[in-house]
Order: sequence, then structure tokens, then C-alpha cells
Amino acid sequence: MTLRRITRITFEADETFTVRRWQSDRDPHCSLCGSQLGTVTPREAAWLLRIDPDLIRAEIEAGRLHVLSGDPAIRQVCLGSVEKAAQLLSPGAKLQIRHTEENS
Repeated sequence: MTLRRITRITFEADETFTVRRWQSDRDPHCSLCGSQLGTVTPREAAWLLRIDPDLIRAEIEAGRLHVLSGDPAIRQVCLGSVEKAAQLLSPGAKLQIRHTEENS
């Protein structure tokens, strides 16, 4: 039996996106906010925040988005910071990120 982690991302009560990823033994923890939600690529963060991918760098430099890897080739953005940034960038919009697990 394989345990799979499901990340459920909700923008509004009537719009839900589910991202399914394999659970890792070494899920990254954000050293800045302590989030254990995992990471996404900068392009995925831009999609979740509904902003232009070119603006992600500015959000990282402003400290609204946390980066877990300094190497630009494998840069990963903390999902906890994405969730918090959504409240600042799109007031009134709701972005909820949580993990659920299922057996497959």
C-alpha cells in the first residue's frame, strides 16, 4: 500500500484545485515561517497568485514569498508564503492550502 499526499488548494468556496504529489520522506520546511505545506516552482506560485510570472522575483525580493533553495535552476517557493501573499496581493480572494493523505 502506498501513501500519497494530496495538496488541496481552494480559491473560493465554488472553485477547488487539487494537486497530487508523492509524499517525500524529506518534505522541506520553510526556515522563515516554519510552514510544512511544501513547495511549488516560481511559475506555479505565479499561477496560484494569478500574477505574471515575471513578478515573482519582485515578490521574493520584497520578502512576501520565501525561497527554499538559493540555486535559480531548482528554486522552490514555500506554499505557506504563497497562501499569505495571496491575502496581500488579492484582498477578498481566498486561497487555502492544506494537505490530506489517502491510501492507494
